[in-house]
Amino acid sequence: MSSKHFAFIVFVETTILLEWHCGVRFRLFYANKETMDTFGKEHGLVIGNHCFQIDALFYWLCCEMTKTLGSAKAYAKNDLRWMPILGWAFFLGEFIFLKRNWKEDEKNIGPALDRLMDHPYPFVLLILPEGTRFTPEKYLAGQVYSKEHNIKVNLKYHLLPRVKGFAN
Repeated sequence: MSSKHFAFIVFVETTILLEWHCGVRFRLFYANKETMDTFGKEHGLVIGNHCFQIDALFYWLCCEMTKTLGSAKAYAKNDLRWMPILGWAFFLGEFIFLKRNWKEDEKNIGPALDRLMDHPYPFVLLILPEGTRFTPEKYLAGQVYSKEHNIKVNLKYHLLPRVKGFAN
């Protein structure tokens, strides 16, 4: 069995277990037929909200529904690389591992994206920024940052958006 087949099997089993065990039914909204017809036929980018540790599984369900699970790539914490089975599947599935240190990650992101863009088959890149996890500490830090930088926001239940990794 090839490494790509192994990674695909691990992801399919995970999504099937979530549907079967938890009764999750995933539905994709706000996509017209023309958009849906392009899934899996060209490179795609999905940026999602990452609020809980388990929510990444919902994105795998979305990939399974759109028949792009076998070609899905994602950013992942570098520590996950060493996790038995799942980390190996991520590594063999050509995920981009980040150390969450911008000085180190900045050097790796560009070349990793270049390798993916040269990929002979269409892929979907999932970006689930962890900065979207709401905690009281992160909320306060966002409020302090917005005051220090004279950013006028009135967020009560959301974090101040950050652009690191999207723009310089």
